[in-house]
Amino acid sequence: DALTQFHAFVSSEDRALLLQIVDESVQVSQTIHSTETLDQTLNQLSSTIDDKSAYYLILKTSPRLAFVAYIADHAPTRTKMVYAATTPQLLHDLGGKELFSINVFMSQPDELTPQGWRDAMASLNQDAPLTSEERHLKELQVGQLANGGQVHNPSNSNLYGSTGTSGAGLSSHAPKNIPVQPEAVDALDNFASKKPGQSHDETNADKYDAVVLGIDLSTELIYLRACLTDVTLDDLANDKSNADSPQYTLLQNNSTVYFAYTCPPETLIRSKMIYASNKHGLVTMIKDKGIDITRVLEADNLAEIRDDLNSEMTQARAMADNPPGISSSRLRFAKPRGPGRR
Repeated sequence: DALTQFHAFVSSEDRALLLQIVDESVQVSQTIHSTETLDQTLNQLSSTIDDKSAYYLILKTSPRLAFVAYIADHAPTRTKMVYAATTPQLLHDLGGKELFSINVFMSQPDELTPQGWRDAMASLNQDAPLTSEERHLKELQVGQLANGGQVHNPSNSNLYGSTGTSGAGLSSHAPKNIPVQPEAVDALDNFASKKPGQSHDETNADKYDAVVLGIDLSTELIYLRACLTDVTLDDLANDKSNADSPQYTLLQNNSTVYFAYTCPPETLIRSKMIYASNKHGLVTMIKDKGIDITRVLEADNLAEIRDDLNSEMTQARAMADNPPGISSSRLRFAKPRGPGRR
């Protein structure tokens, strides 16, 4: 399979691996064997890359490994959606940021020429840290791409880098209206009506209220799977009724609210595409109801969410019991001084 071929590629002398999605699975479409220079590798790719297709490119740029998501501006809408939804999971499965020191998005054929690559790397190296507004803009651009639109990116070099894109036209990046079952809307309204801090007392500090949502793939309608009260993270993680399909879970513990999107690795690409493209719109709709989401979480399953949150709670409690700079083993009460002689 593609993963096995990728591991073989990493240990070989080959210079580039081209992947495509065929019949809802990622497959190797071309391997470029040993070449003397990176320019020669890119020149060989130029006969394959066009302005209406999409590819994933793994490129050896000694001593670094690069991951390129190439989604042409003029690619069909469904192709854009499939590739945008699959990219995060594929990158994770191949090794993530630990393996790929270069991770870029490209959308025009001339970006994968020798000069285009040099320009992209120069832009990548010069990027300054993003402000919160710029990060939000990038999230909107990714959301627009997942919903089938074109990303306005003047430099077209780096999905997460500074591109000089202004805020003009941001209204067109707003999430699309998503169909939601009336019962699901009612559940979210009830969730929003709860007053923060009154859902659980100290004896139930590990209990959560939860709304679990799924998508009917035949109609793409978001529906209510479960509305739960006083459940633990273990209860949710051990529930196997929908363990093999993606879902959205809204969790509240006192004033803390989490939105969790879970998607098992074996999920079909079409399902990943639909869930990924609706996540941003659903989060926006929930926030519009006055629900203040503390964090948006993503994982393969709720067991991973449970482990992460439990670890955070354990660390927080340890910090509360032993503030920084104070060791419990060194705490001593000062011996009172006796009365002075008269």
